[in-house]
Amino acid sequence: MTAAVLEIPDAEPVLHLVSCGHPSPLLLPRAGGAVQPEVDRPAPPLGLAGLVTSAVTAQTFAFAEGDVLLLCTAACRRPATGRAPSARRRSG
Repeated sequence: MTAAVLEIPDAEPVLHLVSCGHPSPLLLPRAGGAVQPEVDRPAPPLGLAGLVTSAVTAQTFAFAEGDVLLLCTAACRRPATGRAPSARRRSG
C-alpha cells in the first residue's frame, strides 16, 4: 500500500511532501501549465520501511496562492469508478 503525506502551512507558500511509494501529486500553477514534483528521496511503500535503513524525510516544494494541487488515488486511475479527483486551491 502506498501513501502521500502532505503538509501545507498557512504562513508559507510551500508544501511539504513525504511519498511512500505513491505517485507524486500534479501541481497546476496559477500562471498555467502543470508540474509533477520530483521526489528525490521517496520512502518505501507502507509496511516495508523496516527493509531500508534511510530515514523518511519530507521534501519542500513551492505552492503559491492560486496554485492547485491534484492528488492521485487508485480510484482516479480506474475510470470505471466514475469518481472525480479532488483538488485543493491555495487561497490567501
